[in-house]
Amino acid sequence: MTWIRWAIMAIIATTAAAEIAFGPVTISSPDMPETERLAALARIAAGVIKSAAPRERTAHIRLVQALPRENVVEAEFLVDASTAPLFELVGLMDIRNSIVFSMCQSNLASGFHRGLVIHSIYETADGKSLADFRVDAASCDVSSRPARVK
Repeated sequence: MTWIRWAIMAIIATTAAAEIAFGPVTISSPDMPETERLAALARIAAGVIKSAAPRERTAHIRLVQALPRENVVEAEFLVDASTAPLFELVGLMDIRNSIVFSMCQSNLASGFHRGLVIHSIYETADGKSLADFRVDAASCDVSSRPARVK
């Protein structure tokens, strides 16, 4: 279950990066166009993901790359064969929803509503896709709605 702990740590680190990029000084600066602010936040978020994610070959989930492209961070992860079944057992949707909710309640929220996107892809070594989801304004809007009671 260390990968779940890592995901939570990555959220906290990315939130700290958001505070740096979208702090009171830069968010109100009329000299910096919004596209540049979003690109700067994407670069910072990608850097934080790179520095916080495991890269050792022995890690159960390791970062392949985190690339900022304009307002999007493309984060690709490699999941080892022994960990892949956990994605189904633990309930990927619950984990995904928890990560989306946490990120959308963080300091990144204003960035998502301005156009920031974090795209996470989890695959096995043989190319099997385990998870592929985005955190953006639309997913934040969905995650903020109260759950329906059945």
